[in-house]
Amino acid sequence: MSENRFLTVERIRTKAEKIKDKETEIPIEPYLDYLKENAGIDEIEPRSMLKLAEDMDEAYRKMQRIRHLMCFLPAIDCGACGAPNCQSLAEDVVKGKAHLSNCIFIQRSMEKTRKLSNDHAIRIIEKVWGKDRLDKNCNKKGAENETD
Repeated sequence: MSENRFLTVERIRTKAEKIKDKETEIPIEPYLDYLKENAGIDEIEPRSMLKLAEDMDEAYRKMQRIRHLMCFLPAIDCGACGAPNCQSLAEDVVKGKAHLSNCIFIQRSMEKTRKLSNDHAIRIIEKVWGKDRLDKNCNKKGAENETD
């Protein structure tokens, strides 16, 4: 976020209260009927936000693994790994969508013990944030030669 998250939440709440007070409801049913008839779109069912596995035993094992991985993550929730927080990174690791070495703090620890080379750490960062992201660029937003 580019702003303080607490101020953003407060602004959203204030705007929601103003809208709620106006009681301007827009009927959505005619639009849903139109979409069902003409676009072949059915009702959208909510999905589970965290579904680790179909089998409950397997899901439990994965949940335990997430809890175990959280012991190694710093719980700083910096987002530098590409996940919004350490818990999400642990979930992504268990799902096979990420690696524990995506965490920059674990990367530094692995480099210190020579389990990860500097070049490999840079490749991990480039995979998450894009190639040449760490290169000097005085034209980016906030830099001395910023262009619109």
